[in-house]
Amino acid sequence: MVDLKQVAELIATLERDLRGVKDPDPHLQKLLDEVETIKNVLKSPSPKHPWIRESLGTIKHALEHAAESVLGEVIKDAQYVAQIGRIIGLG
Repeated sequence: MVDLKQVAELIATLERDLRGVKDPDPHLQKLLDEVETIKNVLKSPSPKHPWIRESLGTIKHALEHAAESVLGEVIKDAQYVAQIGRIIGLG
């Protein structure tokens, strides 16, 4: 099981940072869509942990591949990839 409070905090911080991206980036919309998915799942009366894990995995993958882009400059100092790995049990 994932720590839902930890996920909610991570998603809020990530969303804030992503909203700060002013230059268009091909990864941005995918990340924002996944953030929205997790926010919606977290609002449900009984959040589905597998759905959260899957969306976090998608976000982690997109962040790993964003390192060379403008988006990577915004998130480079944030430890999102490592934190997501810990939440879903990969690190």
